Amino acid sequence: MFGRNMYAVLDRKGQEQLKVELGPPRDEQKAAKLFTEWMNDNEVAYYLSMEHGFSESGEVDWMRNQNSKGEDRVWLVYVGGELVGSVGLHRIDYRNRMAEMGISLGNKEWWGKGIATACEVLVTDYAFANIVAEGLHKIYVRVFEGNEGSKKAIMRVGYREVGVKKAHVFRDGRWLDEWNGEMLQEDWFKTRSEMLKSLGIKEVNLFPGCEKIRQKR
Repeated sequence: MFGRNMYAVLDRKGQEQLKVELGPPRDEQKAAKLFTEWMNDNEVAYYLSMEHGFSESGEVDWMRNQNSKGEDRVWLVYVGGELVGSVGLHRIDYRNRMAEMGISLGNKEWWGKGIATACEVLVTDYAFANIVAEGLHKIYVRVFEGNEGSKKAIMRVGYREVGVKKAHVFRDGRWLDEWNGEMLQEDWFKTRSEMLKSLGIKEVNLFPGCEKIRQKR
């Protein structure tokens, strides 16, 4: 299902602050058009666990079907009101309190500017205080070989490497390794304050109720 609205304010060291907002689609047709363009761009889609051949009608169906998927939480990403990508928690395991996080920024103008990191902070913060009564216990991530920008972003948030699967995915005639990382709830709350400060994230605003578990840590 689509997650509720939340946002972070990113300080860019002397430049104008950026408001990174996560939430459901604001304009379904416009979002479908943009995602179709992005997902059919080889540079954007190369490191994603998806097949090519996206269509606007398919993207509309994807958005409309989200509310029937209890194992997912998905947010569209807006920067200054502009749609730039999506982020989500997938394969939510309610019994073992864990999920996989994935992100795709289709608008390449925003690559390398801290947007992915801000999104990962928001979703991690949300997940460890939501989904189940005590929050999730673990979030894990996968990054394919060569996608150094994504790996760097997730490690800045504090995710640690737990292993590399050799020659794990096949892309354009060659095998790529898969880097695996994870974050535990207890580790997140130990390092959260200092990590936000080091990343220049001035404000994290989750919807009411999300803060209850965080305050207990």
